[in-house]
Amino acid sequence: MFSTASAVIFKSAIGLLVNKDADAEQANLQENDVPDPEFRNLVERKLSQAESEMSEREDLRKSIGHFSKGVLLFFTLFDKKRYVVESDEDSSPPISEKPVEMPCGEGKALLSSPSPTERLKNLKLVESEECKLAFLDAKAELKKAYLTATEAFNNEDLRLSDRIQAMAIRVAATTLEKIEYPEDALAPCMLYLEELHSMPGVQNSFARGLVLHKIAAKLRGKNLMDSSSRWRAAQRMTTKDLPSGKDPLSLLDPSKKVEYLVAFSRVCHVNRVLYDVVQTLGRANLLMTWPYVNTKRNRALRVEERVDPLRDSRVANVLRDLRMEHCCVRPWSFGQEGEEYNKLKDPRGIVASTDGKFIIADRGDHNVKVFDRCGKFEYSFTPLPVDKHTNIEVCDLAIDRNDCLYVLVRVGDSAEAEENRVCLFERSGRKYHFLLRKGFYGCNLTVNANKNVLVTDSRQTIEVYKPDGQLIRSIGAGTLKTKVFVIAAANDGRVMVLNKHDSDIQVFGEQGDLINNFSVEGSYHTHDHYPRISFHPASGHLIVAGFEKKKFRLDMLIYTKNGEFVRRIQYGEEKIGSIQGITVTPEGRFAAIVLQLDSERRVQSKVLVV
Repeated sequence: MFSTASAVIFKSAIGLLVNKDADAEQANLQENDVPDPEFRNLVERKLSQAESEMSEREDLRKSIGHFSKGVLLFFTLFDKKRYVVESDEDSSPPISEKPVEMPCGEGKALLSSPSPTERLKNLKLVESEECKLAFLDAKAELKKAYLTATEAFNNEDLRLSDRIQAMAIRVAATTLEKIEYPEDALAPCMLYLEELHSMPGVQNSFARGLVLHKIAAKLRGKNLMDSSSRWRAAQRMTTKDLPSGKDPLSLLDPSKKVEYLVAFSRVCHVNRVLYDVVQTLGRANLLMTWPYVNTKRNRALRVEERVDPLRDSRVANVLRDLRMEHCCVRPWSFGQEGEEYNKLKDPRGIVASTDGKFIIADRGDHNVKVFDRCGKFEYSFTPLPVDKHTNIEVCDLAIDRNDCLYVLVRVGDSAEAEENRVCLFERSGRKYHFLLRKGFYGCNLTVNANKNVLVTDSRQTIEVYKPDGQLIRSIGAGTLKTKVFVIAAANDGRVMVLNKHDSDIQVFGEQGDLINNFSVEGSYHTHDHYPRISFHPASGHLIVAGFEKKKFRLDMLIYTKNGEFVRRIQYGEEKIGSIQGITVTPEGRFAAIVLQLDSERRVQSKVLVV
């Protein structure tokens, strides 16, 4: 009837109503399997509790009642005895999923087994008349729950918390009603998120919630015994956040604080559940256009920006204080674990393969390092043979949609002669390389959808080569700004160029004509720190990773390929020194090479996945 990926989606959806309070409840829900009686008893108890909490709201109580009936009917579909594995005549993986050897990889594979989502699709539920009837009855109850919740959500006289609860029911009911073909639920649920985020009460809750956390963080640990001292400290610490004359402690009224933070956390919970569904279905491209919360309505707080409810570190900080950290997407890092030789020394470029492996050019060790999708070191290889008379510098790398790897290498000999090469490693294991034009000092490269290789030098030139090394054309003559720094290729042939001395991005057509120019939001250029860019073909968006030096903060800015600003995602959990590269994972997350300062201000390189 439908894959057991549905079991994952089932748990996520019902978690919206039975799991609103803390990380401990989330863990309790996830520890149990759907068919287990213990899990069913837990869900029944929680849904009954949620229904009783709505005793004063007849419409919401009725909606949860219909939802509960639908969920209980679903339990008949998740009997352990009904799980079987579908077997095909040929059980070997498709060609695209077979391991492929990489040169100098000591038998390791760049591409490996199918993703968890693909493996889930091999498990099916046995169909029976009982299942079909239960499924139809469940869908009917969920439809009633959705309609009743929609009517409640559209009632603007309801309290904000009740309307958010109504939206949670709508999302959960829609997701479960379409569980047989769960991708059909994504488009309507994205629209529900936009409706939710556009509510003035939600926008105010986010604006005030972020400011409340900022105040609390500054006051935390200070022993302010009397109200006058408390007032003076809060006033002094929040002059940037509040207009003059406004009492900052009015924000700290307990009842108001609870109201804002409850709304804040529940909106984040709805977002996290939909994120889990999207990841289960392998639709990571939706993460680039995820509905944001625009705090523009709270102008009294001088806060006006587009907040990402999933990945912004300020949101994560608020949720952590509320013990709701499971509602955000946690960042993680790698690159300094294990043996010394496996650690990153001076990384200069990063890409992600289609199966999520991280491939990094490490100039410090003169090699390319490969890490699995969890950040565990697998192997390294040298792009070209070296001896005592030859040395190489690995400058940058790129990867195409077929997982062919391109590595830019500078080769020197004992006579101090230098040449620049691009080394190609295909999935089949074939390896070859070509020379760049003599005198061309390659610094950065990318590859476009036609597999043409674009290489910059340190001056005003971008050269385009075919994979066999034939020079096609040069780009930017007379129009390219001085000091080209980094480039990215869009999926329609456009070339995006970031200049070293300003925040402008020049956009060239495939034939080299200048077609657009736009400025990056904010200021991220200093004398020794510059942004990095990467293009995400699946979503058609450009990502700019900028370093906010005064705040040691990493900002991810998303643009359309036409230069329209989409949003900014802030990451300020750790002290970041600079950025050396950026890519996007198959899950739609950003992976940035950063230099981090430790407590003794020593610099370490690592990859931060946000």
